Order: sequence, then structure tokens, then C-alpha cells
Amino acid sequence: MQERFYERGSCVQKNCAILGVHPSLRQKLPQWRSALGVTSIVITFLSWFGTAILLSLGSLSDNWEWPLALLALAGTILAFALRGASRMEAIAAGFLMFAGLTFTVS
Repeated sequence: MQERFYERGSCVQKNCAILGVHPSLRQKLPQWRSALGVTSIVITFLSWFGTAILLSLGSLSDNWEWPLALLALAGTILAFALRGASRMEAIAAGFLMFAGLTFTVS
């Protein structure tokens, strides 16, 4: 009986699927990627905290708008290093801060 080309690949595909899905074989994030993720969370927090402080003091002006917006944008970009729900939360927080600063402060 002649082996068909798709039967030969199916064993390899099944093994790869099992190895990719099995939780004990998943790798943790590399250290540099974890550091980028923590950095993105810290940067996003600092942009929110800085804006809250400046708003409470009444000194949020056009001079502070772009530095804080760029800080939020940097946090958003670095958030792509995260994985899972934390990635989406950090991206949403950074994007909301960036959009809020660039479209509402005048």
C-alpha cells in the first residue's frame, strides 16, 4: 500500500500540536521580555499618575500634553511584550491615556 503525502505529515502535525498545547511544555517568557513588560506597566502607571497629579494641582497645560502622551505611547508599545490578559489591559490603559491626552487637553 502506497503512503499518501498527507498521511506522512499528519503524525508530525499531531506531535507538534500536542507539544504546543501541553501546559507543562510551555516556556516562560524570556527575561528580557519580562523586563519590557514590567517597564511598560511602570511607564503607563507613571503617565496616569503624572496626569492625575497635574490635574489635581491645576497645572496640566499644553507644555505637559505631549511629553505625557509620548510616555503613554511608549508604555503602549512596550506592552506588546506581555502575554495574555495583561497585554490587553496594558495596551488599553496606555491607549486610553494617549487618546485622552491628545484629544481632550487644549
